Amino acid sequence: MKKIFLIILFFLIFSIFYYQKKSPKFIEIKKEKENYYIAKIKINNKEQEALIYKNTIEKNLKKNDNIIIERTNNNLIINDIDRGEKIILIFFFLLFILFFVLKDKALRSFFSLILTFFIIFFSIIPNIINGYNPLISTLIGILFLIPINYFFAHGFSKKTFVAVISSLILIILSAFLSYFFIYWLKITGIDEEANFVNIITEKKINFELVYLSSIILGIFGSLDDITITQASIVETLKKEKIEKKLIYQKAIEIGQDHINSIFNTLIIVYLSASFPLYLLFYLSQKNFYQILNYEIIIQEILRMILSTIFIILAVPLTTYLAIKKEK
Repeated sequence: MKKIFLIILFFLIFSIFYYQKKSPKFIEIKKEKENYYIAKIKINNKEQEALIYKNTIEKNLKKNDNIIIERTNNNLIINDIDRGEKIILIFFFLLFILFFVLKDKALRSFFSLILTFFIIFFSIIPNIINGYNPLISTLIGILFLIPINYFFAHGFSKKTFVAVISSLILIILSAFLSYFFIYWLKITGIDEEANFVNIITEKKINFELVYLSSIILGIFGSLDDITITQASIVETLKKEKIEKKLIYQKAIEIGQDHINSIFNTLIIVYLSASFPLYLLFYLSQKNFYQILNYEIIIQEILRMILSTIFIILAVPLTTYLAIKKEK
């Protein structure tokens, strides 16, 4: 385990040095024009000039900061600050906490995380961009994610098998119920980002199904915790040699406490993800009912409601299946 941790550490340090060497550097602002500045930058140890538009990031730039540049009409444009080096350090901090707390289990969690990102960003998203059905692409992706998130991360056992069956049932139910609510509420899934995607790809993507797929993927991510935990509770209670009815009652009681904590956490996480948007609507001086009826707000509310519904349903279903499995 220590050797693997050192290998990952070496890779991260190498990545940081790579960023330091390859990233263009900001030196200083030389001239000021009407809508932009002319700045001195360094690329591969050669000084050049680049433009930076006002009211963007010029106030945050300091000498030798890594920057991201692009070429437009034969001009170099400073597009943003290169944060790659710092995010690598933050990621290493996450790994350190992961290995410190989980110890031997950390490696499985780490590779599970990497493979999950790989499937989402190199399979599900490209398939949707290339015009494949978003719902089918997501469901196929989930079929690959299941062994990664369950068997690979938690090992092959009865509790893992029960968690998988429970999650599959709930995912199928969530697809039908989510589609019904989306149709009933007449949600199109179109927002500013969706319009940009249509312009860039020059293809008509069904964003109603994209939104549906995002809900299902979110529900799947939430189910891992609750189903594994509930199956583990039943497995632990079974060792006490008590009746199955009493096992079910005790497991449900523990599951209810788990639901209470997850419910609050889930709502706060969803709210925090769109916090700037809520601030904008608050400043618009519209009444509360008007704000709630904006589709972009309804989307987030429906996402929260559906995720919560299936987390709640996961407790009795997983508990029942775990007890049934022991017969």
